Amino acid sequence: MSEIRHQPVAPTSTQSRAGGDVIDRHRHDDHQLIYVSSGVLAIRTEHGSWIAPNDRALWIPAHTW
Repeated sequence: MSEIRHQPVAPTSTQSRAGGDVIDRHRHDDHQLIYVSSGVLAIRTEHGSWIAPNDRALWIPAHTW
């Protein structure tokens, strides 16, 4: 019988931000999936700029500036 191994659960967190908040340039060791529950999110990286309206998500690969 084969042994089934599950990957560890990905770390998760939630944050609420006020309109107009700016986060300094940074990067993460893990990929990020950012869900926009209300308002609009604008992201600028080394690869371009994206805007996500509410009820949408953005995928940011690990080590992205």
